[in-house]
Amino acid sequence: MVTKSFFNIVFLSFIRSLSIIVFLSVIVFTSIQRRENKALITLEKWSMRTYLNSLQQTVKVEYMSNARQQSEVKTARAAPEEQLAINSNAPRKIKKPTPREQLVLFAIGYHERYGLEIQRAIKDCSNGSESISVGSLYPTLHNLEKKGLVTSRFGDEVVKERGGARRRYYSLTEDGLYAIKSIQQYQSALLTWQPS
Repeated sequence: MVTKSFFNIVFLSFIRSLSIIVFLSVIVFTSIQRRENKALITLEKWSMRTYLNSLQQTVKVEYMSNARQQSEVKTARAAPEEQLAINSNAPRKIKKPTPREQLVLFAIGYHERYGLEIQRAIKDCSNGSESISVGSLYPTLHNLEKKGLVTSRFGDEVVKERGGARRRYYSLTEDGLYAIKSIQQYQSALLTWQPS
């Protein structure tokens, strides 16, 4: 009799413990699901905003004449020797790029690059010690465009692996060039600084 009641008590406590574990697991699982749904909704909103902005830019570019477009959007597509002629002594007010933004600016450099090419350049040039995920690369590029340091355009080629989507190419604006030159000047001055 005593053993039966003992086993009943043990069995009931086991069932209670199991039900508590199941209850907590359900709570944790639903919490994780909510977080994933929020992240997915945020990503979808950001993607939609980016798509609408790019669509708006594409429409603007199609209706502008080539001469006017070239005068309004000054990109850095010339050879590096020609770009050095930009007056870097002129005072400019640009928003200071963050370290991650600086990394992306230097990866773009004097070239026109698409996103995954920028990511590959960062990884290859650092021998794998630096990297940037796709999830942080595109928001960084978007911020650089907002700051006026980078401009972008859609390529003409259609990549079948991407479902027919066109690549988006990024290049530095004059302000972007000024930013990387001022960073280089600062680093050079810091290397050669001597106390007086």
